[in-house]
Amino acid sequence: MCGIAGIIDSNYSLTSNDFLEQFSQYNKFRGPDAFGLQSGRFDEKNFYGLAHHRLSIIDLQDSANQPMSKGSWQIIFNGEIYNFRELRKDLIQSGSKFHTNSDTEVILELLQKNEPEETFKKLNGMFAIAILNKDSGTLYLARDRWGKKPLYYYRNNNHISFSSDIRSFSHLPYKFHINEDGLRYYFSELSFPQPQTIFNEILQVDPGYCIKYRNSKIEYIKYIDLYQETINHPNYKTEDPQKRVKNLLSDAIESRLQADVPVGAFLSGGIDSGLIVSLSKQFTENLNTFTVGFEDSKFDERQFANLVAKKYNTQHHELIVNSNDIDIEKLILEFGEPFADSSMIPSYLISKIVSKHQKVVLSGDGGDELFCGNKTYIQAYKFDNLKNKINQIKSLVPILEKIPIAQLKKLISLQNNPKLFCAREMNRNLGFKENEISALFNSDINFSLIESFEQKIDETDYNENELFKTIYYGCIRTRLLNDYLVKIDRASMFASLEIRSPFLEDTLFNYIKTLNKEILIPNLNLKGILKGLASDLLPNEILNKPKTGFSIPIDNWLITNWREIFEELVLEKKQNLIDLNYDYIRKIWNDQLDGKSNGHKLYAVLVFHIWVRNYFIK
Repeated sequence: MCGIAGIIDSNYSLTSNDFLEQFSQYNKFRGPDAFGLQSGRFDEKNFYGLAHHRLSIIDLQDSANQPMSKGSWQIIFNGEIYNFRELRKDLIQSGSKFHTNSDTEVILELLQKNEPEETFKKLNGMFAIAILNKDSGTLYLARDRWGKKPLYYYRNNNHISFSSDIRSFSHLPYKFHINEDGLRYYFSELSFPQPQTIFNEILQVDPGYCIKYRNSKIEYIKYIDLYQETINHPNYKTEDPQKRVKNLLSDAIESRLQADVPVGAFLSGGIDSGLIVSLSKQFTENLNTFTVGFEDSKFDERQFANLVAKKYNTQHHELIVNSNDIDIEKLILEFGEPFADSSMIPSYLISKIVSKHQKVVLSGDGGDELFCGNKTYIQAYKFDNLKNKINQIKSLVPILEKIPIAQLKKLISLQNNPKLFCAREMNRNLGFKENEISALFNSDINFSLIESFEQKIDETDYNENELFKTIYYGCIRTRLLNDYLVKIDRASMFASLEIRSPFLEDTLFNYIKTLNKEILIPNLNLKGILKGLASDLLPNEILNKPKTGFSIPIDNWLITNWREIFEELVLEKKQNLIDLNYDYIRKIWNDQLDGKSNGHKLYAVLVFHIWVRNYFIK
């Protein structure tokens, strides 16, 4: 994996090699193996500079370093293209010649024959790309459909800059302001909703989008639709879904095992990572697996991971985590902006250990979201069916008499405003609830968390008659893209480790989108397809154990090891950047000390205060 950065400006000093090196320094941990710069001018008014930090995975030779150029095109690229060998073969047949074995050169060759938007569509993988056409003075910035790799940008007048790390922009001579709406979302959902960031002026390139910048003008191009249903197999309606998923997942794993360095796998005690390990053994004999455990048995799943490791004879490694192992301030600051999903802590610690053994691992990320692994989908399933039944009958009286009051209220909401119902179901309530957000802030700003969810629903081809699919896609758009994939990218990249996620394979997802809810959760059995696969491949103990998330004992750690820093930084020193209600914060802190569980809320408050204390806001 790599880190990319660049600037176009009429001011030469902002594109000089010295400034570019400073601007891109926060990307160094993403690519410690090589560093490249390229700068110049493409007309009388505009200068450009590109910087690239490389983590060598494919083609380890210096000739594969970046920036890479051909003709009028220059490219810097962060990611991996899993179908690059097939694309390379097709290009060779059409007359292209290659000087490296890298996937970067394949993208560069595709640009000789296709428009950038068409080139991005052909790529199956994870990527954040910047390409510059020196002849036309046009810059393109793009991310893959999942947004697995970050790409931030800032523009004003005759300037545009971009980077894999939001901290790069602190070097610019511009003033940035706190995004208070986004901050309210953060305190509820523990992350920022893409394309927003902590700053109003700095944005992210949205997943599946390309930004085209030329002559100080910017154009947003949606080059691929994550949610558009695509039939990718002629027999998709008649073949066995479990068999089809197994074949597609196996193909995805095989393609992600391609590397010029060894590839291992994360192994928790769950079904998702267990399936990745079991199917990986078709393609590799020597597989290193890695598990994180806790001293608190309620959060520890090492015994289940060991069952899978023994069954498939992997070289297994364990890491025991406690709060003393963590430099909490350093880790929080490495994320660049407030991010309060506390599972980032074990994710980082295991990545740090794994990176000492190898550069690449497979993970089970995306399994829950693609195959319906939490109770939100059961609610959606039930109310989808109930809504359809109500639409088919003329008199509601007989059915209303049998519905409990709580469900009846939801049903009324469902009938009157299906989109609002979906938005409420998507809200995880991990942090502060909407009414608590109002209490947390002294300033009165018109903000609605539910409205922000409704906006995301509008991006997913909303259909009020398909509530299950609406919530399915909505959870992908919010939970997976804004939280889980951000966590796994930042936590692994700080350790210079590349994580590949076979469940997020394009062809697999395109097939899953054709399946209805009765297949995805048959008889309300969450993750029915994966459980069916696991029954043949994993020990029974894995199938029968209760579902546990990848979490830490946050409530306990806050009032023990982190109590001093919380009371000093939050309750004593406070901060004056945002007008927070510290009487309310003290109240929920005291409730925590008395045994109430406010861990996620208070951790979000702590993360924000650590960020404020350490970042100079211009």
